[in-house]
Amino acid sequence: MPKPAADGAVATLTRETTYPAPPLFGQRPSRAHALPWLLPKPVAQSGVAADEAGLGDLTVRAASLLGPGHRCEEPAVARQDAYALGRDPSGRYLIAAVADGLSSSKRSDLGAATAAEAAVDLIGRALDRHPDPAALDPGRLLHGVAERMTDEAAQRGLTPQDVCAVLIAAVIDTRAGEHGRNCWFTWIGDVSAWQLRGDRWEPFAGDLKQDEGGISSNAVNACLPLHPDRAERKLYRFPAVAVLALVSDGIGDAWTMMSEANTYFARQWTAPPPLGAFLNDVGYDARGFQDDRTAVAIWAGR
Repeated sequence: MPKPAADGAVATLTRETTYPAPPLFGQRPSRAHALPWLLPKPVAQSGVAADEAGLGDLTVRAASLLGPGHRCEEPAVARQDAYALGRDPSGRYLIAAVADGLSSSKRSDLGAATAAEAAVDLIGRALDRHPDPAALDPGRLLHGVAERMTDEAAQRGLTPQDVCAVLIAAVIDTRAGEHGRNCWFTWIGDVSAWQLRGDRWEPFAGDLKQDEGGISSNAVNACLPLHPDRAERKLYRFPAVAVLALVSDGIGDAWTMMSEANTYFARQWTAPPPLGAFLNDVGYDARGFQDDRTAVAIWAGR
């Protein structure tokens, strides 16, 4: 403990420490990004969540961060993004989900958290019964997710419209064959999956809110728990060594609209960074990008 000084006061040892700032994209920082964080009412899930994990030859980093636009002005709101990670009982498959609550729903934070956790749980149960991702029925799975969201809402006196969220979920095989690695994806709404190709992140699943003319829209055409029948499903085969990411639009929009951001994240996430550095990247600063940000990155075959 500090030693008393000659005059009886306690002498305090100080050391200046410099921490890296979040990456800045564009010429000017966001005013909101620099403001103090405010607390939402009532008590809500934490503004930050992060994890790292390994399963077989897969390495995972995950982070979800409250966006500047939700934390710097009254009334502050809870983090409306969420993610969940899990594995099937055999340990062969990694299961990951990212959910993004709709701002038009008053408890979209609850909806997103419930959707992500329910998706990972129900997929794990399905794989326990029949360990083949190709046999997974997205309609049945997302109806189950919708039921859990509706039940969770009802227990709090809320309606299904109060807990709306979009979702993407994935099953990644820890075993790669001579023809590559099989992966299963299902999604509904503007969440997306990307593959790192050279010095760029390229999308391969999800709704990027962008038409052929490059015009971006914030419109969401389907969500849970209202439209589980509108889910998309695809099976993909990737090289044995690959880098994939599931992201909310707080990350996906930046990768789509800002070449500088896409290039930066491609360089930084070529290999798994320390978890603190990963979280710092997810907390990037850019004017006009105020939404919550969530990313689950998977390095396969490393």
